[in-house]
Amino acid sequence: MRHIFIMSVLLPHGIPHAMRNVSTPPARTLQISSPAGWDRYLEDLFAAWDTVRTPDGRMDMAKVNEIGAPYGMRYVKTTMAMPKPGDTA
Repeated sequence: MRHIFIMSVLLPHGIPHAMRNVSTPPARTLQISSPAGWDRYLEDLFAAWDTVRTPDGRMDMAKVNEIGAPYGMRYVKTTMAMPKPGDTA
């Protein structure tokens, strides 16, 4: 789904999804998560940032999932496999 100006998206619990900012200028977003906990997950992830990155700069999903487990967060391989804007591969 392409999210356009003044649009909202409701993602029920357990629905796999990914977000990426592909616009110029970069879009701004407001995310409201319920139940709470997403903010604490992000704090833990950012604190471990250098340890969850592989040498080529990708996310090590096993390490990310270890951090996310207490918050009910789980990423799958395809979550981070989305092509980056401008990638041709």
